[in-house]
Amino acid sequence: SGLGPDALSALGFFFPFFFMISSVAAGLGIGGSAALSRRIGARDKTGADRVASHTLMITGVVGLVLTVPCAVVSEPLFRLVGAGRITPLAVAYGRILFATGVFSFFTFAASAVLRGEGDVKRAMYAMLLGAVLNIGLDPLFIYPLHMGVAGAAWATALSILISGAFMFYWLV
Repeated sequence: SGLGPDALSALGFFFPFFFMISSVAAGLGIGGSAALSRRIGARDKTGADRVASHTLMITGVVGLVLTVPCAVVSEPLFRLVGAGRITPLAVAYGRILFATGVFSFFTFAASAVLRGEGDVKRAMYAMLLGAVLNIGLDPLFIYPLHMGVAGAAWATALSILISGAFMFYWLV
């Protein structure tokens, strides 16, 4: 909000898309987590491993299919939803988060897999790390690095990537 109402409006135009993307990723993760928990409860380690890997693969494919095209058509997309003169700022923010959206999908799915395995603490720690990083990196990228709205997007993407990297390490 320190960049003014236009910057704040630009982020506002992206958030409905973010919530749709998050909902799909969360739904896939929750389904995978439930199936994984059932396999673990049945003491079917091979089946549990398969469910976990399929959850991550399916989520990755769906993430690519949903986010990459949105990154490509982000300008007409924001014009279509009425961004008007805010379109360039919305595109600067949205294109980055759409292009890196597959990492968001992976992070949601990996967190769900960890929770499905009963490892809720590490899932929470990774998500908390991402949130704290985002809070710290946002002002750094926006103001001293003079990246503006795009800096906020890069800070968010980097935070998600680091959080996801921890979960990837724990899963692999």
